[in-house]
Amino acid sequence: EKHADRQVKGNACLALAQVLKARADEASEKDAKAADKARKQAEELFSQAAEKYADVKMPFRGTVGDKAKGELYEIRHLAVGKPAPEVEGEDQDGKKFKLSDYKGKVVLFDFWNQF
Repeated sequence: EKHADRQVKGNACLALAQVLKARADEASEKDAKAADKARKQAEELFSQAAEKYADVKMPFRGTVGDKAKGELYEIRHLAVGKPAPEVEGEDQDGKKFKLSDYKGKVVLFDFWNQF
């Protein structure tokens, strides 16, 4: 936070949030409280990065804001224990389906490209 360069602050905020998220993922089976605390801290930092540094360019591609928003979506909607988002599509035989039709069952999605 003390660095004068906004670019440095934005990338540092994002990197710290990513480290905390990784720690939470690693600790989730061993220490649920520590994992929860790290995940909340990561979420706060991702939110800060998305709000304060949205337009800061990342070294390789994209912006801090775009990356932070993606990470926030993952924490809030795709983390273990969260309900899966609704997915609709066609199976290999052309039959329409919804993921919710398989609630309580193990499901494997195999995405491939027809182009």
